[in-house]
Amino acid sequence: MSALITYTEIIGSKLSKGLTENLLTLCKIYACDVILKNSQEAFLENYLSSSILLEVSEYMEELTVSILPQLPSLVEATRIHECHNFTQFAPNDGKVYEGMYSQATNSKLNEFDTLHEFEHSLVPLRRKLIA
Repeated sequence: MSALITYTEIIGSKLSKGLTENLLTLCKIYACDVILKNSQEAFLENYLSSSILLEVSEYMEELTVSILPQLPSLVEATRIHECHNFTQFAPNDGKVYEGMYSQATNSKLNEFDTLHEFEHSLVPLRRKLIA
């Protein structure tokens, strides 16, 4: 997997300040991920130490925590049609969480507290194992 938008393309674009910062943060997370995934040989050849890898990991975690509140908006901003998206993060009305809740409450999986198969198959098995 490669980054479709490079760091320099983001800086050179005419995007809003907030979007630019969020995209740069995502680029940094990607860079940290690549470093950590491909660090074994550099570590064995003493180009990287365990303390540097730990710092990269901690920095990636800080970046991830900082970008989490922005992720629904970033995904929604792409306006990918729902048939191409496997999540509920892309409604065009801007009501991400309301859409997710509505979809969950209307799902057939949530009609009952426990599934029929659980009551008739697993509960008797559990009783046999406990007895």
